[in-house]
Amino acid sequence: MQDVKVLTAFLEREINQDRLRPCDPQTVAHILVKSVMNYVFVEQMSSQVSMPTAELTIGSYLNSGEPTTEVSVFILSIVDVVWQGIAPS
Repeated sequence: MQDVKVLTAFLEREINQDRLRPCDPQTVAHILVKSVMNYVFVEQMSSQVSMPTAELTIGSYLNSGEPTTEVSVFILSIVDVVWQGIAPS
Protein backbone atom coordinates (compact mmCIF):
# COMPACT_ATOMS: atom_id res chain seq x y z
CA MET A 1 0.00 0.00 0.00
CA GLN A 2 2.96 2.33 0.56
CA ASP A 3 3.78 2.22 -3.15
CA VAL A 4 0.17 3.02 -4.04
CA LYS A 5 0.15 5.97 -1.63
CA VAL A 6 3.41 7.39 -2.99
CA LEU A 7 2.32 6.99 -6.61
CA THR A 8 -1.12 8.46 -5.81
CA ALA A 9 0.50 11.55 -4.28
CA PHE A 10 2.76 11.94 -7.31
CA LEU A 11 -0.16 11.61 -9.72
CA GLU A 12 -2.20 14.13 -7.70
CA ARG A 13 0.62 16.68 -8.00
CA GLU A 14 0.90 16.09 -11.74
CA ILE A 15 -2.88 16.47 -12.19
CA ASN A 16 -2.88 19.68 -10.13
CA GLN A 17 -0.11 21.08 -12.36
CA ASP A 18 -2.12 20.16 -15.50
CA ARG A 19 0.52 17.68 -16.64
CA LEU A 20 -2.00 14.82 -16.56
CA ARG A 21 -5.65 14.64 -17.52
CA PRO A 22 -8.01 14.89 -14.54
CA CYS A 23 -8.72 11.40 -13.21
CA ASP A 24 -8.79 9.45 -9.96
CA PRO A 25 -5.07 9.18 -9.13
CA GLN A 26 -5.59 6.37 -6.64
CA THR A 27 -7.26 4.20 -9.29
CA VAL A 28 -4.40 4.82 -11.71
CA ALA A 29 -1.87 4.02 -8.97
CA HIS A 30 -3.68 0.76 -8.17
CA ILE A 31 -3.79 -0.21 -11.86
CA LEU A 32 -0.05 0.29 -12.26
CA VAL A 33 1.18 -1.13 -8.95
CA LYS A 34 -1.17 -4.10 -8.81
CA SER A 35 -0.52 -5.01 -12.45
CA VAL A 36 3.21 -5.12 -11.77
CA MET A 37 2.66 -7.11 -8.56
CA ASN A 38 0.52 -9.64 -10.42
CA TYR A 39 3.11 -9.91 -13.18
CA VAL A 40 5.86 -10.68 -10.66
CA PHE A 41 3.61 -13.13 -8.79
CA VAL A 42 2.85 -15.09 -11.97
CA GLU A 43 6.53 -15.14 -12.93
CA GLN A 44 7.53 -16.43 -9.49
CA MET A 45 4.78 -19.04 -9.22
CA SER A 46 5.18 -20.65 -12.60
CA SER A 47 8.42 -21.32 -14.38
CA GLN A 48 6.34 -22.47 -17.38
CA VAL A 49 4.69 -19.08 -17.82
CA SER A 50 7.08 -16.57 -19.27
CA MET A 51 6.15 -13.05 -20.21
CA PRO A 52 8.01 -11.75 -23.27
CA THR A 53 10.88 -9.40 -22.58
CA ALA A 54 12.76 -7.10 -24.86
CA GLU A 55 16.26 -5.75 -24.64
CA LEU A 56 15.46 -2.05 -24.78
CA THR A 57 17.28 1.10 -24.02
CA ILE A 58 15.10 2.68 -21.37
CA GLY A 59 16.43 6.04 -22.46
CA SER A 60 15.39 5.47 -26.04
CA TYR A 61 11.94 4.43 -24.83
CA LEU A 62 11.78 7.59 -22.72
CA ASN A 63 13.93 9.64 -25.14
CA SER A 64 16.75 10.20 -22.66
CA GLY A 65 19.55 7.88 -23.82
CA GLU A 66 20.04 5.87 -20.59
CA PRO A 67 21.91 2.52 -20.54
CA THR A 68 20.32 -0.67 -21.86
CA THR A 69 18.15 -2.63 -19.43
CA GLU A 70 15.96 -5.70 -19.94
CA VAL A 71 12.39 -4.56 -19.61
CA SER A 72 9.21 -6.56 -19.70
CA VAL A 73 7.11 -5.94 -22.78
CA PHE A 74 4.10 -6.30 -20.48
CA ILE A 75 5.27 -3.48 -18.23
CA LEU A 76 5.86 -1.17 -21.19
CA SER A 77 2.45 -2.09 -22.59
CA ILE A 78 0.55 -1.48 -19.36
CA VAL A 79 2.21 1.90 -18.93
CA ASP A 80 1.39 2.76 -22.55
CA VAL A 81 -2.28 1.80 -22.11
CA VAL A 82 -2.63 3.79 -18.88
CA TRP A 83 -0.76 6.77 -20.38
CA GLN A 84 -3.30 6.95 -23.22
CA GLY A 85 -5.98 7.52 -20.61
CA ILE A 86 -4.16 10.09 -18.47
CA ALA A 87 -2.02 11.98 -20.99
CA PRO A 88 -2.67 15.70 -21.13
CA SER A 89 -4.94 16.84 -23.93
